[in-house]
Amino acid sequence: MRFVQIKTLVAKGESERLELKKSTGELRAGCQTLCAFLNGTGGKVIFGATESGRIPGQDVTDMTQREIAEALKRIEPAAKIGMSIVPMPQSSKRLIVLEARPIATHQPYLYDGRAYMRVGSTTTAMPRERLLQALNDGAHPDGHWEKQSARGYSINDLSRSLVRDIVRRGMAAKRIRSIASEKIPDILRKFGLLNGGKPNNAAVVLFAKEVSGDYPQCRLHMARFQGIDKREIIDEYPPTTGNAFDLLDEAMIFLRKHIPVSMRVISGQLQHVEEPLLPMDALREAVTNALCHREYSEYNTDVTVQIYDNRVEVWNPGRLPERLSISKLKRPHESIPRNPLIAKVFYLGGFIEAWGRGTLDIVRYCVEAGHPEPEFEEDHGTFIVRFIPRTPLGRTASSKDLRAGLTERQRRILALLEPAPLSPPEIIGLLEPRISLRTLEREIRALRGRGLVQRQGPDHAVVWSLVKNIGA
Repeated sequence: MRFVQIKTLVAKGESERLELKKSTGELRAGCQTLCAFLNGTGGKVIFGATESGRIPGQDVTDMTQREIAEALKRIEPAAKIGMSIVPMPQSSKRLIVLEARPIATHQPYLYDGRAYMRVGSTTTAMPRERLLQALNDGAHPDGHWEKQSARGYSINDLSRSLVRDIVRRGMAAKRIRSIASEKIPDILRKFGLLNGGKPNNAAVVLFAKEVSGDYPQCRLHMARFQGIDKREIIDEYPPTTGNAFDLLDEAMIFLRKHIPVSMRVISGQLQHVEEPLLPMDALREAVTNALCHREYSEYNTDVTVQIYDNRVEVWNPGRLPERLSISKLKRPHESIPRNPLIAKVFYLGGFIEAWGRGTLDIVRYCVEAGHPEPEFEEDHGTFIVRFIPRTPLGRTASSKDLRAGLTERQRRILALLEPAPLSPPEIIGLLEPRISLRTLEREIRALRGRGLVQRQGPDHAVVWSLVKNIGA
């Protein structure tokens, strides 16, 4: 590097890829930062410049260079560190530039037996869970958890109908070319979901018919609390296990059940419009982001939806990527998906946007509906989206509220399910007049959206039952 280039860098100040040290008297701290750069996307440490922008330089002797070489040997595994000694104009002083060039397959890097990471312009020790994730990724030839081969799954264990549905949605959104006629293995291969002809973990998260006990992280926990704390529970669903698209559906059903709805008359029309107190598009975006970006290598934590009288919270296991911060989420920012394969399929299916717009859309939906901006927070390795409605949510919806406005046919279906759960063919056989399976699916979807019925059993033996725990 040339002095003029360094002067330009120093003038910009420290960043996530630049550290300034007054001299090699701070060599140890500088090497910790190099380790952090190696565990990220690389960066430079300049000795002879200060955070305030001064460039005093320093004396560089053979001993100085030997000390640097010895210090760099304490980085494990052996790292590629470039070194430049740059003379200063009209001075005997020098600047030393050390540049870290990471090799992803060698991460995590350690300095003196400890791993470091870069958060903005600060170097910090890598948290235990982050280190375990890096070690886990490095131990597998497939790299990241979502790319690793699935345990105990074949293509036959994936929902072909769901794969086809995502393709249809993607074609309608003009994000997928016409591949509807292609075979399922070929579609999965184009999505990046097969390793040697067998599903990887991302395929299980997205399309598993049934999720086995080997994947406890494919789970959602939902509860409606009385008041503003967790002391009294009004309604709690047992942790729900399933593929990501099924979990998204379940979350939206639960939210629709507990978010109050008002009726608005459209001027000049004999028509009523239902308006939930909180915008469902914003809630859906938050849950979708949680399912896409959660840390799936953490087995003992769930995505959670928590509803209180004064707020709704969506909790997502996993920290923000290094290059993002809470403050960046409310302004345009780059998209850094934690699980690129999972996020890619959600994008192709039209569930998310590709360019980091998710949090911006959440904010926009809330503000346009007259609510305060939602809050984003990180707490002990968990990312939280907090919605604060302009008026309290109040009590949970009662059975009478939920049944208001049902059609006669929908009421008959509920009456049939009162004694015991029924399969779709059984419901069709008992209904008068008879209806088609497609019509029944439409009616069940409407009842499920109000939180009145729930699905039980696997795909091949599904039955529908009444939800019994609705407020009186």
